[in-house]
Amino acid sequence: MSVAALDTHPVPSCVHGIHALLDTVATSAWDGLDAAEVRRLLAEIGRAEARLSAHKMAAARVLEKARKAAANGDGPRPGTGTSTGATISIDFGGDRSGADALVNTAERIAEQTTLTENALAAGVISTKQADIISRALAKLPEDVTTEQRERCEETLLRDAQRLSLKDLRLRGARITEAYRKTVDEVDADEDEILRRREEEARKKTSFSLWDNNDGTVTGRFTLPEAQGAMLKTALDALAAPHQKVGTVNAATGEMDEVGFGQTYPQRLGHAFATLVEHLPADQLPSNGGVSAVVTVNLDLDTLMGGLKAAGLSDGTRISAGEARRLACSAQIVPMVLNGKPLPLDLGSANRNGGTPAQGA
Repeated sequence: MSVAALDTHPVPSCVHGIHALLDTVATSAWDGLDAAEVRRLLAEIGRAEARLSAHKMAAARVLEKARKAAANGDGPRPGTGTSTGATISIDFGGDRSGADALVNTAERIAEQTTLTENALAAGVISTKQADIISRALAKLPEDVTTEQRERCEETLLRDAQRLSLKDLRLRGARITEAYRKTVDEVDADEDEILRRREEEARKKTSFSLWDNNDGTVTGRFTLPEAQGAMLKTALDALAAPHQKVGTVNAATGEMDEVGFGQTYPQRLGHAFATLVEHLPADQLPSNGGVSAVVTVNLDLDTLMGGLKAAGLSDGTRISAGEARRLACSAQIVPMVLNGKPLPLDLGSANRNGGTPAQGA
């Protein structure tokens, strides 16, 4: 193509225009925007990124076609790499695996889909969603009609608007399998797969907890998928920005909103601590006849506002303020001492600042 033709071709002017437009805005300009506006614009950038991905795939297909033509002696070989992916990675980024994936996805989308690339080019779906849809359609049996294939594609494109990537992948597998088996067979197979998966998950379930000797404990756990989703949902609810995630200040009686201004993992950590404090201990099973309720041992003076530390039934030491906070917000059994290691009275479980009985 001549230089004059390049000057009038829409693709070079579009690419150059994108660079020219980005040159007018510094990344520091984002600091002056409201968070809600940043979120909206970030989604728009995601759509623009998807649209650019469609053009990258179209360009990769052109290079791949030229490479195959050169291999057949029909034209000059573009680039210096041994494959189209290698050529792309050499030109920018050096990501050979990513470039190979780009070429493979571009080829598969062109071969297996009719509407998906247009949806990607319009910013309706993401690159990963397009990849999932094209992989699902590639698994359709050869005897499906064009109409059936298009119906599958339309269904998956609609589902992409409301499903996560994981659920979209499962949906694609279910739809394509429906053309291989009867509905009952598909349901039975899916149930069997999920049953085996759940059995394996239960075998892998574990929980470990160790003391860091600095006032914190660190844990590691593996849960079945369903219980993991339940935990994540509960923690997300407690850690939501509009929630007051924190502890009750023993001095003021007000919530210290320790979660605000912190990272998402930190907010989840505070939410997890809140969840643990509100476990219904009176409904938990006993351990060898011993109740799961935690006992807090403290002096009466401490309960009334003193500074002496308190202890939990397992020997863990906590501050006076933390003991009073637990007395207000968690279900505990207060054990009031007379200054000696002898209990004056062992109260019943109380919530919301319930006052324990006092001994003589």
